[in-house]
Amino acid sequence: MLSGASCGWLVSTVVFCCFLFFGCKRRNETAEPELPLVQTNRAADAVYIEGLKDGAFRQMAQARERVRIAASQQECMERVRAALPEDAGDEALRAALGKDEEWLRLEAEAKTAAEALARIQSEAKAMMRARMDAEAQAVQDVRGGKARAIEPERRQ
Repeated sequence: MLSGASCGWLVSTVVFCCFLFFGCKRRNETAEPELPLVQTNRAADAVYIEGLKDGAFRQMAQARERVRIAASQQECMERVRAALPEDAGDEALRAALGKDEEWLRLEAEAKTAAEALARIQSEAKAMMRARMDAEAQAVQDVRGGKARAIEPERRQ
């Protein structure tokens, strides 16, 4: 049988172990609410980079279309110039081009292509401006303690 001292020592050891393992757990909860994460570097934003690439691709495709139309216009101009007398001036060439159906069609296509390219460039500028404004706001929010910056991934 256990003596009184041994029994007391055993009970205190068991109580100490219970407090150690069950009563002294650290709390993982923070007192502060979680701050939203914001992107403060647009160069590290994959969505923004993909948007830039898409815009560049669309602009290049539209520019290729304009080059194709310009080449067709040049061919048409040479065809009309060949039909004119050799001493005909620029005024006569412009008058003859104004009557040529192919030239008029190419002029309309060139105007449409130029408008489309201008629209694509305007959309790209608006996207970049909006992202720059969002980045500036994100930097202000981080400095003001309203948000946390997303850590950029390190490239190796």
